[in-house]
Amino acid sequence: MITTVCLNPAIDHTISVNKLINGQLNRVTTSSFEACGKGVNVALTVARLGEPVCCAAFLPEGNGVMLTERLQREGIRQAHVPTGGRIRINTKVFDESAALTTEINEGGAAVTDQEIDAMTDNLIALARDSDYLVLSGSLPPGCPSNYYEKIIRSCHDVGCRIALDADTDKLAMGIQAKPFLIKPNLTELRQLTGESLQTLSEIDETARRIAHKGIGIVVVSLGENGAYITDGLRALKADPIPVEIGSTVGAGDAMLGGLVTGFARGLDMEHAFALGVACGTNAVLGRGTGLVTAQVCNELVKRVNIHSV
Repeated sequence: MITTVCLNPAIDHTISVNKLINGQLNRVTTSSFEACGKGVNVALTVARLGEPVCCAAFLPEGNGVMLTERLQREGIRQAHVPTGGRIRINTKVFDESAALTTEINEGGAAVTDQEIDAMTDNLIALARDSDYLVLSGSLPPGCPSNYYEKIIRSCHDVGCRIALDADTDKLAMGIQAKPFLIKPNLTELRQLTGESLQTLSEIDETARRIAHKGIGIVVVSLGENGAYITDGLRALKADPIPVEIGSTVGAGDAMLGGLVTGFARGLDMEHAFALGVACGTNAVLGRGTGLVTAQVCNELVKRVNIHSV
């Protein structure tokens, strides 16, 4: 089983406008609400690919039913820790004329020390029954910035591989605990290292150096330039699949879901990478999150072009 963790869930309010004009009235053409969060998005991808998955989240009592109902519809097992407050609202404004999305994200409901301790016990217990534990996304107010590092260290001896997708200090501290896989985007890798990383050669050298510190797999999302992966010995680059982009929201989460699913199925690095790239591409075809389907991914995998670095 794959377990995903969403400590700061959200409700995405996705709206579309013909053309976004700052400081003026903008009329909405479409509007939708979806319970999500990076860990939720990863779980949706894994479930759509047909693999058993559990999602563990802090669940605010105010509007948490939107999250539980969505996961239930997808057949995703749930193991939440109840909290006070309400799930944050993230507003995504899609400008149809420019095919660009502007994101306005709230911070989330605060959690207590008791709730954090309950989540720690919850995740250690889930890790014992999981092949992979995916830690991704922001932390709610009240949760220490080294929490992901703490969870990784706590789960080292239970036989579960851990994937980490976080930014800034959460990523830097998490790496110290040596997770199996990390997936920064290029901006996050630059922030982590303080290097400009302008060329693929520079990215490759930096990613291999990180892998040699005890990280099994380093994956770097390169946006419109595709993606990169290394295990410290071999490195691969995937070219972007030419498709019409609806929205990039959730694409990195879908890619991570495909990668972890591939590894859980016993695929080698290249084929797991191809599945991840296919899932990430599938996600950008629409608007919103959780739009990945196994049928589309299986078709897109055939179009992934991977070459050695």
